[in-house]
This record gives sequence, structure tokens and C-alpha cells, in this order.
Amino acid sequence: IIWTILAVIFIYFGINNKIRDLVKAGFILIGIMAVKLYLLDVWNMDNISRIIAFTILGLILLSSSFMFQKLKDIIKELMENKQ
Repeated sequence: IIWTILAVIFIYFGINNKIRDLVKAGFILIGIMAVKLYLLDVWNMDNISRIIAFTILGLILLSSSFMFQKLKDIIKELMENKQ
């Protein structure tokens, strides 16, 4: 949970302050957290918890896709300004 909160803070401040490295760090941190959760932790759960975890993962991926579509122009501008 702390990693996710930290990643959201990185992404938020990275986009607001146009710091490309913070945005990358936030997305990398979310990726590491998701890989760790679903490759290591999920196998120690019972079946109901696994179903809930994968449902939540689906919702997170769906909402991040919608968020990316809304912020695509901002991210594109951020990448072009840095180069």
C-alpha cells in the first residue's frame, strides 16, 4: 500500500512539475508492486482472496487505461519538452 501511495505521489508531482523521471519512477514502482503481488503473494492466498485480487487488478488496469487516455496529451507534451 505504501509503494502504491508513493508511486501515485511520484506520478502526480511528475506531471504537475513536468519532471519526466518522477513519472517513470512512479510507473516502475507500480509495476514492481503488481509483479510482486501477483507472482509471490497471491499463491499464499485462498481461492476467494485470489478472485478478489485479480478482480481488483482488472479494475486498476481498466481505470489506469481511462486515466492514461485523459492524460495522454499532458504526458505527450511532457515527453516532447524533455527532449
